Amino acid sequence: MNTLGLGSNDREIAISWALDAVKDVLGTQNTRNKIIKTFFPPIKNAQHMKTFDAFQQYEYMPYNDKENEILEYCEEIILLKNYVVFTATNIQENEDDQETHYQTYIVDNNKKILYAIDPAINPKKKYGYGIYKPMITYKTIQPFFEKNGYQFQYVKLMNPAQTLTEDVFCQSWTLYILLEVLASGVSTGSTIEMDEMLINIPKKQIDKYELLLNFYKQILVVESISDKLNKTYKSNVKKNKAFIKTHTTNFKNIAIINATDIILNMKPSDLMP
Repeated sequence: MNTLGLGSNDREIAISWALDAVKDVLGTQNTRNKIIKTFFPPIKNAQHMKTFDAFQQYEYMPYNDKENEILEYCEEIILLKNYVVFTATNIQENEDDQETHYQTYIVDNNKKILYAIDPAINPKKKYGYGIYKPMITYKTIQPFFEKNGYQFQYVKLMNPAQTLTEDVFCQSWTLYILLEVLASGVSTGSTIEMDEMLINIPKKQIDKYELLLNFYKQILVVESISDKLNKTYKSNVKKNKAFIKTHTTNFKNIAIINATDIILNMKPSDLMP
């Protein structure tokens, strides 16, 4: 038994569903904006921060409503003063495509620079792409801003945050890296100073997950985030009851446990594949 009061198998099941809930919660606009405003109150243009999901409509052609929605938003925010933060994912390529890869942007309208955060970016590779290609950046967002006279650059990472295909925490990584940038890069309150900035991402996977887990524990201090995590966990577990019961005889214990308690009792090794 352990601090969660579960056997090792049930503990692994509970952890997997708690992490699934974390991904769901940190992928939503309301939660991301809440965390940004809580941990960086001076954020400029907070009311304009948005998160665009990956999901496209396939009822009628042309299948480009998501791209158009993003481009219309970009047209609006380049008219604002100071800087604007937003997030977008790679747009699904077909109806069955469920893979998402989150990328976050800082649009510095004062300096006319677009900074992109891609947690998989690999500076040692020729084109910088890591295990996931930042297609929404490359195909849509970067061309728009360059066409409008903006310089483009990726936020520099000491090491890629995502190097394993099993690491599906791009929602978390983009948010963590953004907060690191804001905390160390805003010197005047209206622009971002990033010429010499290098975000410290460890090389070893276990060290990366220690950093990420500490981030989770930090943001769960915010009661509304903790409440949303717990509700999402319970909802997801309930929806998948039949599947979970094929792996355990203790579904009830897994269903009633508090997801925040699960995260707070985790070790970095619990995130390892």
